[in-house]
Amino acid sequence: MGDYNQAVWKISRGRMPTNTIIGVNNLGDHFELPLIYLAPFYKLFPNPYLLLFAQSLAIATSVIPIYLLTRRKLRSVAAATFISVAYIFYFGFQSAIDFDFHPIVLATAFYAFAIYFLDRKEYNKMLIFLLLLLITKENAALYVAFWGAYLLFFSTRRKLGAIIFFFSLAYYYGVTEFIMPSLASGKEYTHFAYTDFGTNLVEATKNVLVNPVICQNILCTLV
Repeated sequence: MGDYNQAVWKISRGRMPTNTIIGVNNLGDHFELPLIYLAPFYKLFPNPYLLLFAQSLAIATSVIPIYLLTRRKLRSVAAATFISVAYIFYFGFQSAIDFDFHPIVLATAFYAFAIYFLDRKEYNKMLIFLLLLLITKENAALYVAFWGAYLLFFSTRRKLGAIIFFFSLAYYYGVTEFIMPSLASGKEYTHFAYTDFGTNLVEATKNVLVNPVICQNILCTLV
């Protein structure tokens, strides 16, 4: 909480969000652009509770598209209400609200609205929320990439899916290989979570394509 509060406070005053705990720019550790667009609000309300409010608001508003989508699909207000209540009281959401602030939590609203507009085939609105999702955190680009893969292989909007897929991967690669290291004084990206497949996205993708047995063995390993 202190890390993010310090980062947003600094950005709101036109300063680089250098973290005095880990000693590097916050955006060089995790490329979380919500820190930037929350800064003007922090300028008006300079209080860490603003960050907690934004996080709670994101989860609360995400229930709106969930309700609208389930009501449309199930054609039942009662069923949509029940599912929405179950959704909003999901333990993961309540735990996120209860402890600390993490910008990735804001993605819940963006993802939910993107799903809703995808179902309604309102692709321009869907793209707006996918863009907001993309810039939430560097690895959110991988979520968006798989979204593009879905459109590419399972919808009639294959061209759009291909654009989303390759743009998201290019964004992830550019951010983690060039932008973040430059902001972290040359420090390499250390948060790649799929090191069983390779040390970075390019190497992991190559290993999976060249030797898919590796992927099968890892996914089927219990421990």
